[in-house]
Amino acid sequence: MNTNADKQKRLPIFRERLNILKGHMTIDRLAEKVGVRRSTMGFYLAGQRLPKADDLKKIAVACNVSTDYLVGLTDAVSMDNHGISEATGLADEPINQLRQAKHDLLLRNTYDELITNGELVECIKNYLFSFLLDEIKNSRLRQVPTNDTLPPSDKADLNLVKFIELLPTWRQEVVNHIKHQPALLSDMMYEYVVTHLNEEGCAQELGELSPEEEAYYENLYSGQLDEDEYEEPEPPERSEEELLAHEEWMMEEAEYRSAISEVREEYRKRRK
Repeated sequence: MNTNADKQKRLPIFRERLNILKGHMTIDRLAEKVGVRRSTMGFYLAGQRLPKADDLKKIAVACNVSTDYLVGLTDAVSMDNHGISEATGLADEPINQLRQAKHDLLLRNTYDELITNGELVECIKNYLFSFLLDEIKNSRLRQVPTNDTLPPSDKADLNLVKFIELLPTWRQEVVNHIKHQPALLSDMMYEYVVTHLNEEGCAQELGELSPEEEAYYENLYSGQLDEDEYEEPEPPERSEEELLAHEEWMMEEAEYRSAISEVREEYRKRRK
């Protein structure tokens, strides 16, 4: 059986989240959207009353959130993220960031490797939250014995140094791990060049003409320039070894041009 004290504990989170969902809407507009009386919504927003199950469901449906979010059992606002939030405890923003990794191979593997390395994550956690030591000194918890004797600034610095020291070793472990997976390595190299492609450089490598060069040759072949101004160079004489080397070079060049064209096509497809 719920007591008034129990209700009071639940009121702040419900009131806070309902007001967040209200945003810039008027009380009248929110009440109409949910399907309750204005006075009832006013009580809910002021934290003076908790909704019954049917009104709680109405609010959740109207605002596209879960009832668990409204009463503070999850931090995920989106219904799509509710299951993930329940399993991990994460809120919407980090969940949405993780969702983006599905379409970014490099980001996905970064998350994989970082989260798997608990020591790095521990350093980051301790570095970020060392400020809590100062806050504790001014709270009712200041007399609780802990193992932390360093001031917050020193603790933060030590964790930052440790994190920096761990990075090279971690990176080498990641490199070794990926290099033992040829298919993954190939996919990651492809993803890197697609996301960092330089279109102007591709055009130069493929021998595509610039607008100025196109204008020059258009004028040349339309008779507006004297053909004597352009002299076709004679091919140099080559030995058999030089011809063989040239043929190998031509094959490599064709492979390079094919790779450039393929990656540029994928780059342009993604930008559409």
